[in-house]
Amino acid sequence: MLILLKLEFANQKVQRGWMVRGGDTKGQATTLITGFAVIVCYAFVFLPFLPGRHGLLGYDYGFTLPQLLDNYIWFKKNGFFAVYWFSPSFCGGIPVFPHPASCFYSIPQFLTFCVGPLPAVGLSFLIFAALGYSGFYLLIRRACKCSKPVAFLCGVLFLFNGFYWSKALMGAFIYSSFMLVPWVVMLLLLPSVAEGERQGGQARNILLAGFAVSYMVYSGMQTFLPAEMLAIMLAGFLSCLLYPDRFPLKAFAGRFAGACLIAFGLSAAKLSAVYHFTANFPRDYYPLPQFKSFLALLKVVVGSLWGSPVDDFARKMIVNTPFLLGRHEFEFCVGPVPFVVIGVAAVVFIFRYLSRPRAGLIGLRRALLLMVTCVLVGVPLALNFYTPAWNAFLKQLPVIRNSSQCVRWFAVYIPALVLLTGVAMERIVRSRRLCLALALAGVGSTIIFNMAMDRTYYYLQQSYSGVRVQKAFLAIKRGSIDPHITHISIAVDGCGRPGEPIYRNDAFVYNQSQFLCYEPSFGYGLEKLPFGRLHVGPVMDVTDRFFNIKNPACYVFPDANGCRPGDHFTVDQREQVVAFTHYRPFSFSMPPVQKAANIVTICCLILCTVFLARDGARRALRRLNTGRAPVEGDSLSR
Repeated sequence: MLILLKLEFANQKVQRGWMVRGGDTKGQATTLITGFAVIVCYAFVFLPFLPGRHGLLGYDYGFTLPQLLDNYIWFKKNGFFAVYWFSPSFCGGIPVFPHPASCFYSIPQFLTFCVGPLPAVGLSFLIFAALGYSGFYLLIRRACKCSKPVAFLCGVLFLFNGFYWSKALMGAFIYSSFMLVPWVVMLLLLPSVAEGERQGGQARNILLAGFAVSYMVYSGMQTFLPAEMLAIMLAGFLSCLLYPDRFPLKAFAGRFAGACLIAFGLSAAKLSAVYHFTANFPRDYYPLPQFKSFLALLKVVVGSLWGSPVDDFARKMIVNTPFLLGRHEFEFCVGPVPFVVIGVAAVVFIFRYLSRPRAGLIGLRRALLLMVTCVLVGVPLALNFYTPAWNAFLKQLPVIRNSSQCVRWFAVYIPALVLLTGVAMERIVRSRRLCLALALAGVGSTIIFNMAMDRTYYYLQQSYSGVRVQKAFLAIKRGSIDPHITHISIAVDGCGRPGEPIYRNDAFVYNQSQFLCYEPSFGYGLEKLPFGRLHVGPVMDVTDRFFNIKNPACYVFPDANGCRPGDHFTVDQREQVVAFTHYRPFSFSMPPVQKAANIVTICCLILCTVFLARDGARRALRRLNTGRAPVEGDSLSR
């Protein structure tokens, strides 16, 4: 975060034509110090949960940490550029690259390559927290042109949003990319046409926004990606509504479409593989939970954003609940500060309008934009409001029909609410000293509010120890063990009865693939996993000319490989079995669509990289050539 802010200040200096010496050095130092202090406070509040009091983590880490170690094994044996298509570690063999929640190409995984899964968790948590804070600070400061205190307050509000930290504490690290939303919004808003920046700057920003969206895809966010796109659109449209002269809607919409097109090109191979896998195993058999009362729905939304516990009330008002929705599913807290600021601003604007009413109504374009923004605001509400016919209709829609709940879509309101808070405060507080005092009071109250919040629930949900996985990582890194799968196993209790303990996915540490693994793609109870001939015992056992291990290519490309989803390797595929169980690539066939998608992704990645390299070189040369004029008394001119 500090590096990004430093680069940003340097960029501002060049744009303003500042000299090598001078400038607002004190202001820069203050910004960096306050940002660092806030991240330290954030770490003080949340790092004690990673791990918790007894060295345990949230139960979803029973899926996340084994996945990180499994990916490391592939990286250790094959390098970074070999695509990890399939893993033998779980359920007798499952897809990896085609998996919607695969995180092989993500920051937590890159850190795992260096320090192991357990330290990578804490480091990733702080990195994305810093990205969220700095991204919103720059969005408010650079794009909206608000004062530093207001930008500081908005950065802190977004930093402490409950959606991010609650998912991280439970182990759902795929939602970390939510903290990139303000960066994407800022890149799409700047440079605006009104500022007259060159087309190269616009293209660069659109390209970077496309890279950020493609990261969301590769880091495992496919199931939540539509909600993130909605959050970006809502924040962007709201900015265009509040600053019509600075942010033309047409320009933002065009850049958003361009970024999505670039992200689609960069992610074509991943999206195609995920589509082929999920088409064979749709998860549309769970009912969609919704609220039977619209007033109850509004109460839950406002209460969850405020930060008050609403899970007990929400569970009473939800129908069609296939699973118990815990408190972390209703944690979207941004605190009371935004509601206070927006409420006061609303009263002030009403009095101002009554005292000096403006002639006429707002323009047609702004009226249409206001209507579109209201429609976007209503999408999460519509997805969570129940009527029998509406529920049946939603179960036919892509993505939604495979969802077990849509409560997480309430996170869409977080960036828009923080953005509206910053603009409201900037417009109603004219005094710089008063603005600074109010911003510091808002920051202090937000931090105190989070420190005082009762998080006993998260301690009670900590049941997974990552020590076993971390020790295995260190042993593999030293080369003292050679990971490979030799058996299909099943966890049993003290009486020898099969069970599904939280640590069951750790079996591959002992060269065993867990028979009853935790794999939501086949259902939370493995309802759709085709067990077939899979049984406890050596993987090289042969039954009816089939080995005791799945051919995972049949899960994704059954027609191209002449098999059915869930089929095993045949006795004629011994070499593929040996390679697969030793985490090596093995031969399988792809359909023409997947091959074309692979080519599109490679070509798009090359073109985008070349453009960014060329643009970076030009900017560097431009800075070197511009230099600065000699100044009398300047030691550099002597």
